This record gives sequence, structure tokens and C-alpha cells, in this order.
Amino acid sequence: NQLNNPTVSFLRGRIAWQAIQAGNRTYQLDDVRNYWLTAVRGNRSSQHLNALGFAYYAQGNLKQATGAWSEAAKLAQEQQKNGSTADKQLNPAKRDELTALAGLALVANKSAASQPENQRSNFKRRAIELRGAVLRQAASDFQVDALARNWLWSESAIGDWKALLAQK
Repeated sequence: NQLNNPTVSFLRGRIAWQAIQAGNRTYQLDDVRNYWLTAVRGNRSSQHLNALGFAYYAQGNLKQATGAWSEAAKLAQEQQKNGSTADKQLNPAKRDELTALAGLALVANKSAASQPENQRSNFKRRAIELRGAVLRQAASDFQVDALARNWLWSESAIGDWKALLAQK
């Protein structure tokens, strides 16, 4: 009777996401997305929206990923304004904001290829600007080796981020 509880749905999505990352074919990306959509409907947190953004991104739904990550960044920024940011460590709200910005950078970079030639450079520039903002605030947390230890980042997303890191 707790299956629609946002926390339970989020955790079910995480289990499915990690199973998929490990090669388990029991779950599909649609399962993950649906679990995380249920979590977001019950609790619009930056953490839930970031996860949903990664599911959309993995499915190639860049418009939906952009929406989820934009809202996650906004919510995380609001949470930081209302909370304490005195500690030197990357607090959860700041980490969520930077994760969302990194996601938006991934979308901008991936979207560039499908843009008309006169718009392509704008998307690439935006991706590089967002990447720079993330790296200025938490460079070590957004290097490939650190992302590989983060359950939310799939191999594909890490590969896309690595390609973005290499761009000038």
C-alpha cells in the first residue's frame, strides 16, 4: 500500500536504474521514468527532478530532460536561499543545483547536432558556459572518475560529459 509513496517510488526507481546500469534486463527505462514521475508528483524535490532528468536524457527525450533539470536547478537555488550555506563542503542543495546544470549542459551539447548550422554554435557555447559554471564551483565532483562513483550518472551520460569536458 506504500507503492505510490514518493520516497518508495524514488527508491524503486533507483533500484531499477542501478539494475539497468548493471546490465539487468528485468527493468526498462520506462519503469525507471514512471517510478520517478510518481516520486515527483508526490514530492517535487530537486533530487527527484534530477533523477527524472537523467531518465529522460537516457531515453533521448531532451525536451523533458531540460524541463526536469531546469526545475531541479531552480528548486535547489531556492533551497539554498532559505537554508544555511556556511559550510565549505558541497551541501546537498548545491550538489543538486550543479547536477542539474551539468544535465542542462549535456542537453545543450547533444542538441547542438540537430540544430541548423547558424544555431549550432549557440548551443555549443551554452553547453560550455554551463560546464564552466559547474567546474568553477565543484571541479573535483564533476570529473569522470568522481561521476563513475555516483549512482545517478550512467556510463552513457559520463561519456557525454567526458566529450563535453574535452571541448574548447
